[in-house]
Amino acid sequence: IGLRQLEKFGRFQSTRRRLAALYRSALDDIDEVDVLDTADGVTHAWHLMIVRLKLDRLSKTRDEIAHALRQENVGTGVHFFGLHLHKYYRQTLGTTPEDLPRATAASHDVLSLPLFPGMTDKNVHQVVAALKKVIAHAGK
Repeated sequence: IGLRQLEKFGRFQSTRRRLAALYRSALDDIDEVDVLDTADGVTHAWHLMIVRLKLDRLSKTRDEIAHALRQENVGTGVHFFGLHLHKYYRQTLGTTPEDLPRATAASHDVLSLPLFPGMTDKNVHQVVAALKKVIAHAGK
């Protein structure tokens, strides 16, 4: 299975890169969302399309935004949660959310939008339209 997937890797990577660029362009005018990008000279796999919600500009939490997107038939994911917030580290090392405030904030405001090689440009625009709709109802 892995060898067959490797044969498709170049095409998949190219498609993901193109879709990520389309997302970045389409999301650029949403003030409540930051699109995470890469530094110059870095090749990104674009395995995930991560956005960071500016919760200080919204009346809803990340999870409420994700739920509202699901109601619009857009699945999202939460792929990053600070290690210091996991039960094991809290109990073993005594870490608290206050120990790493930026990591804690990121743990509560990053969201993964759909991104996969089978997506079309139309799909990306549908996701962005749904996000804009949800954000419009969640603004302060």
